[in-house]
Amino acid sequence: MKDPAMSDQCPALPRSPSALPQTMTPIQFWRRVLQAMQVQKSRHRLSQLEPHLLADIGLTEAQAAYKAKRAAWDAPQIWRNRD
Repeated sequence: MKDPAMSDQCPALPRSPSALPQTMTPIQFWRRVLQAMQVQKSRHRLSQLEPHLLADIGLTEAQAAYKAKRAAWDAPQIWRNRD
């Protein structure tokens, strides 16, 4: 019996090789991991700033808390294209 998930008709599977995600080298992978760790560290530091320091950079406590809770991989595109 054929697995329906492996069918050519399955919309979840890409229809051409160009639709497949690009592979990463081990060095690119570890750069991304380190980058995510740096983003997380920066966001943690942002969450620790006092209100008067947040005001200096134009953020409210609510904005800083929102930004600090974002996932490490949820970084601006320009941060991700440093490779």
